[in-house]
Amino acid sequence: MLQSAAKDTVARLLTGFHKLLLTTTGGRIGNEIVGMPVLTLTTTGRKSGQPRQTVLTTPVQEGGTIVLVASYGGTTGTRSGSSTSARART
Repeated sequence: MLQSAAKDTVARLLTGFHKLLLTTTGGRIGNEIVGMPVLTLTTTGRKSGQPRQTVLTTPVQEGGTIVLVASYGGTTGTRSGSSTSARART
């Protein structure tokens, strides 16, 4: 359990720093991770109804199609609330 809590804390800190970096530099710094473009995905909180943002990698972008990689430190899977609303903004 402690490892999971530590992983959550580190993930939140890194995501927050990454969003701050993208915002303050206008996307000039932090717009790529391991050779893959990134984007900020905005969804609506399942319980709060508030907008939530996260940074995701996009290994494939063709025309209007974008493939997102939503992994959690190498672990993929459906997160709670991800199928509740099909609306999201990039």
